[in-house]
Amino acid sequence: MRRLPILSLAISVIFVLASLLLPKSAHASTNRLYVSNVNDNDVSVIAPASGNTITTISLGGGSTPVGEAAYGNHVYVADYGGHSVSVIDTTTNTVVTTISLGNNIYPERLSVSNDGKRLYAGDIGSAGTVSVIDTSTNTVSRTLTGFSTPQYMVENLSGTRLYVVNQNCCSTGYVSVLDTSNYSTIATIQVAIQPTHIVITPDGSKAYVTNDGGASQGNTVSVINEYILLGRSSWWYCIGY
Repeated sequence: MRRLPILSLAISVIFVLASLLLPKSAHASTNRLYVSNVNDNDVSVIAPASGNTITTISLGGGSTPVGEAAYGNHVYVADYGGHSVSVIDTTTNTVVTTISLGNNIYPERLSVSNDGKRLYAGDIGSAGTVSVIDTSTNTVSRTLTGFSTPQYMVENLSGTRLYVVNQNCCSTGYVSVLDTSNYSTIATIQVAIQPTHIVITPDGSKAYVTNDGGASQGNTVSVINEYILLGRSSWWYCIGY
């Protein structure tokens, strides 16, 4: 691991991440913000310009909405308490269906594939799975196993690789690199303690992973180069912030 002590570089990376890590629930096609309210079992729809709440979408009793993702005319809400994903139609602001993931699945993070055909749901429970959901039928097409508290997930620009951030409880975290043709793991990239977010640069040459862990390796950004993103080598470094 190599640490770069240059503060200006660290700050510039944080600004980049801040712009790239805007929640996907900031729905571009409708110019609306969809905000999950964990304690109220609902989602608020907000007009960004005025800050006013347009409407509130109930997800039903017992639900615990957490992470969100959006594509086209739909917003997907991870329901931790309901072991499911709620699908909201943004043209009507109503829940059109609820996708059950199984009683032992606790989804928190969601990500939509680049083409919008697949929705990935990370399970932070003991099962440690990633559910692959067919968005044309809103059904689980397969369940991927072998993860440790999966957090954010993202595909590369061509959609041939899926990168899954594994928080791995309080130990050193890692990123799993999957081949999306069969979802086999082709590389495992160790980062730092308690990684959460991942973004890929527009040209696909680097990935940035934020680490929120302890003093020794927390408050850092791991930078992964293009070769390991393709599963070819294992070079990365951290930037402190």
